[in-house]
Amino acid sequence: MTAADDVSTLDFSRPCPVCDHHMELSMIETVPWATRTAGERILFRCEKCGMTQTEWNTISLASPDIAPG
Repeated sequence: MTAADDVSTLDFSRPCPVCDHHMELSMIETVPWATRTAGERILFRCEKCGMTQTEWNTISLASPDIAPG
């Protein structure tokens, strides 16, 4: 197995909870919460009925390999 085999593509598609149509990713916004963490607000929108859905993910801003000093 090579390093390229480990890389995967995230699927940002979702079914619409109202009309079951395909929801598309419309925006990703990174919002800092503290000095070492942040959140990603991921917004999806259905092109058929206009329904929007928001998801939040926590991301690390600091590399774990770097010791504070």
